[in-house]
Amino acid sequence: MSDDPANGTTEVVELDDLAESIQSGQDIIESVEDDIPANALVALETVEDDVEGLEDTVEHVDGTLPSDFEADVQATQDDVNDLQETLTTAGVDPDLFRKVEDLEDTIETIEDRAVDARDQYGVKVDNAPVEFFDEATPTAESILSRFGKNTDDALVEVGTENTYSGTDEVDLSDPGVERFTSQPRTPGNA
Repeated sequence: MSDDPANGTTEVVELDDLAESIQSGQDIIESVEDDIPANALVALETVEDDVEGLEDTVEHVDGTLPSDFEADVQATQDDVNDLQETLTTAGVDPDLFRKVEDLEDTIETIEDRAVDARDQYGVKVDNAPVEFFDEATPTAESILSRFGKNTDDALVEVGTENTYSGTDEVDLSDPGVERFTSQPRTPGNA
């Protein structure tokens, strides 16, 4: 979130942070290029093209990021997952696989920083692209509805045991993307 949208300085810093994260992703790609098995080169090149596309978008942004930027980041994440699957079946060196996992984390950081560059709150449910909310405390039902999920389900915050359902308010005020999975409501997560 920006501190003072009127002067735009925070947005510039956030875009600089975003560009830095994208560069980190490119550095990881370059560090693994020579070690990638032949059957994974096409997948790596696809990820490299994706990251270069993200970089190009950020370099040419005029004010705010385009509305489809997060969808492009999601496509990059999907391509990184495809690369990981290819490497898993190839039985690659664990160090190489860890570097690709670092790339996955970097793409997630890119997604977080992209959301921080907007004056809205970013939410991700399951593997869908980020959706934006203007309010900091929407209900679980409104989030599920926005993602086309069953509003009777529960939202489970990724990395925690926090669950939200029905009219529970979900605090989105932390920086970055708030990530959830949707699960059928049970007595344990209602």
